[in-house]
Amino acid sequence: MNIKNMIIKVLLMLLLSYATSNTINAQEIKNEHEAIIFDNFKAKPSITPLVDTNFVVVYFNGNIPSYIPIVRSLSANTKIIDRKSIHFLAYLKGQIVVDFANDGWKWSPSFDSNIKTNESATFIVSYTDLLPLQSVIDKNSGKIRLIEIYPSAKVATVFTSKSFLEKNIIQLPSITFIDKSYQAKPEVIALGYDRTLHGVNYLDFTQPLANGKGITVGIKENNFDNDDLDIIKRDVVSTLQSASESSHATVIATLVGGAGNIYHTGRGIANNCNFYSSSFSNLFADGANILQQKNVTVQNHSYGTVIQSFYGEEAKSYDDITW
Repeated sequence: MNIKNMIIKVLLMLLLSYATSNTINAQEIKNEHEAIIFDNFKAKPSITPLVDTNFVVVYFNGNIPSYIPIVRSLSANTKIIDRKSIHFLAYLKGQIVVDFANDGWKWSPSFDSNIKTNESATFIVSYTDLLPLQSVIDKNSGKIRLIEIYPSAKVATVFTSKSFLEKNIIQLPSITFIDKSYQAKPEVIALGYDRTLHGVNYLDFTQPLANGKGITVGIKENNFDNDDLDIIKRDVVSTLQSASESSHATVIATLVGGAGNIYHTGRGIANNCNFYSSSFSNLFADGANILQQKNVTVQNHSYGTVIQSFYGEEAKSYDDITW
């Protein structure tokens, strides 16, 4: 470690000490569940604080102020925050427990423990700075392969083994999340479509101009049949569309905005709209700049993937471009 980095680490220790003086002891965490979580994600005593750690684990004994910038929520009261935000904790003396965080919190809560250590798969890796990750990839081309980078979400997908991630990636200070990547699949086709339900026919009759004209609807899954008589000549040129076409996507596009040329049940709600297809091989949000260029203001997602009982990076990417 060079002198500059050592000075930075010492300053970090002093700042942490100042910000957390007069805090409650870890033994005073009354909630057993919170105490276990805090202990699981704090750095072990054998690990010197003079390591490259960008994060601390904090237990809040009470309400969490809205000004605290939380990186990851581990539970109701235990959070990970960036070391650059430690000064905010100075206002909470006597209300918090703080320690340096280990790297365990970076794994997805649903990370499959059954993945074999040396088995290769596609993984999602979130970062704050791409360069350290890129450097590891460049130096280990035979052990890890970069698949794609999503700059707006600060996420990369890589093909490698769990073992390589454990030994070379997760300890990088700029890495904040790792999960296995899962492929989406179309849901079961809905049969028995009835336009009399929910007043769709009545809407057509009473509001004939409410037909989707001027609106471009995104269909995120496999591509639909551009030559279908209920859709033809209304698809917008897309660089994101899938190379695969599916009947499910065609049915979805028809329900959204079919013209009803083949049969009356093929008349969609927004039957004069345009369509923009993008592949669900990438479950992250499509780039905001592309959607704006194509005038896409609403997007349909009719597919299934694994159930996640946590706030995953894919979900976060949609909030990031929306709010």
